[in-house]
Amino acid sequence: MKTLSIKKFTPVFTVDGVEHCFENLPLKPGTVTSGDMVLKLWKDHKAIRFSLSQKDGKTYSLDKVHYEFSVPLRNFGKILIPDSGRFFMEKFLPRQVWSFKFTSTGRALANPYFCLLNAHEKVDFGFGLLGKIYESEFHFHSPGANKKNSLTVHGGVANAKLSWSVKFPLWEMPIGEVSVFEDGIYQSAGEENWFENLREYGRIYQDYHNLKYTIQDDGFRPALCTWRIINSDNMTHDWILDTARGAKELGMKALIFDDGWYGIGLDGQSLKGDMGDWPITIKGKFDDIRKTVRAVKEIGIAPVLWFCPIGIGPYAKSKPKVKHLLTHVNQELYTCSARFHTLCVRSPEAREVMVENLLKLISYGAEGIKSDLFDYMPDAACDSTEHSHDCDTTSEGLRRTFKLLFDEAMKAKPNLIYSEKNNYGNVELATDGSHVRGGDSPFDENINTHRSIYPAAYMPIVHNDYLAFSNFEEPEKLAIMLMKQITTGVPNFSINVQKISLRHAKILKAWLGFFDDHLDLYKKGDFKPQNSVMDTFQRVNDQKAFISVFATGREIKWVDRPHVFVLNTTEYDDLYLAAAHEGTYRRTLYNHRLEVTSTSEVQLPEGKIKAPSAGLAHYEKIGASS
Repeated sequence: MKTLSIKKFTPVFTVDGVEHCFENLPLKPGTVTSGDMVLKLWKDHKAIRFSLSQKDGKTYSLDKVHYEFSVPLRNFGKILIPDSGRFFMEKFLPRQVWSFKFTSTGRALANPYFCLLNAHEKVDFGFGLLGKIYESEFHFHSPGANKKNSLTVHGGVANAKLSWSVKFPLWEMPIGEVSVFEDGIYQSAGEENWFENLREYGRIYQDYHNLKYTIQDDGFRPALCTWRIINSDNMTHDWILDTARGAKELGMKALIFDDGWYGIGLDGQSLKGDMGDWPITIKGKFDDIRKTVRAVKEIGIAPVLWFCPIGIGPYAKSKPKVKHLLTHVNQELYTCSARFHTLCVRSPEAREVMVENLLKLISYGAEGIKSDLFDYMPDAACDSTEHSHDCDTTSEGLRRTFKLLFDEAMKAKPNLIYSEKNNYGNVELATDGSHVRGGDSPFDENINTHRSIYPAAYMPIVHNDYLAFSNFEEPEKLAIMLMKQITTGVPNFSINVQKISLRHAKILKAWLGFFDDHLDLYKKGDFKPQNSVMDTFQRVNDQKAFISVFATGREIKWVDRPHVFVLNTTEYDDLYLAAAHEGTYRRTLYNHRLEVTSTSEVQLPEGKIKAPSAGLAHYEKIGASS
């Protein structure tokens, strides 16, 4: 099949109020000019990079950037829209995308990437921009709609195109003064699945920007999150300690004191929000948060404090002191839908306040910080005249905020667990944390799974945040949900460990023990799908492999390792081998409680592989060194 590719594109740059349009520019190395502006293009790996500068090399004011692209139109199986792993699965179907405009803002700063899949869900075309990530609009305008909202295909049947545009920054924000503006276009086709395509885009992006990840052993701790378990109005020292003991007994390694530990949380009944003070004594909850944190450590579990760096409640004691640093929109004080104000990320003075608060929380003895709620910022840039701004766009302010907070956190405590939300965990900002949290979907393990798989394409540590279930859950189904969590990331939970049923506790403890026994697969293993529809995954290192089969899978590709574990979430006890593999193995079968049900010696190839439904099979190669 002929692969799709961009042959030409039209970039338009607005410089000092004047548009410079390079219409139908061939996407290949070369140099073109428009007035005093020089656009240079060159090839770099699977990308064309380009730079815009003035002939005399002087700085200039770049107001807007606008690109137009197109490829031949086909019937596509699925589309991945620009996203950071939060909402992409909601727009999988092409008809949901035609004529739509997607905006990426500081509240959910998307990867400037999308992918078109064919009927077999292999990659027909993957596309991504490689420059700095700004507030952007992505418009798929052909197929599109006319003014009467009737669907149209521009160019007719013979010359039908999938056409889209990218515009940034949005609203009245300029990029600002630059000497050289650089960007690039990644395009590729033919990969087995979108995960592999996104992984390659992420690697190229990070190489271009010299971005590195901080990988810590403590980042692999399974966690219990207090959100949803209890209304934060009722969170107390005694409840936290009882919960920490229950979590430790089940095999969890961290306890997140979520929103509301500091006072009036977003789930609280009172409207007098006091977020932003981060006090030691919290009336009715903690006499001294430092003592509670210390007591949780003594139980043997890592205390993680929830933190909203930008949040200032209307009744916070600190509000008068920082009022001049709060975000304004249309010259009015901004209040988000959750009824708190936000510190301006474009203000260097406001960012210092965020750092001061972060260091305060670390000084309380926290072994981790859950950084959250940047998605409550306004879309438009702050226009306050009460403080200065050192950058023009919210996205640039966010970039500086993330880097500053993470750098200062690592200086204060190099082994600190620093958790990011996937709304803004894109290929760039994901590097300013120890892990990204996927999930956040109680009682919906499939959304959790999608949201964890996406950032795992470019982020080494992803937390499947979080699994919630009731005591009505079928035991076998709980094992299946735990296998999905263990397959796609580090397990996180939101369950009442003090009231969990004994049968569920036994299953949970067994699977968390299994995860703990195989941490080497997460620290030094490679994770990827085995097929195009992504219903079978593998996690592999030199000595062992996990092969996980999800509900629609029936076939696996064997991985030749001394130890192979087949995790089976399907309803069948037999799975098929995609290709013959020879070897003698000791096979141990486990049920959903991870109890051994049989052990035998088997010879491969077999037509089928045994693995109990809702359980697993361990194939240990006879004669192989462990």
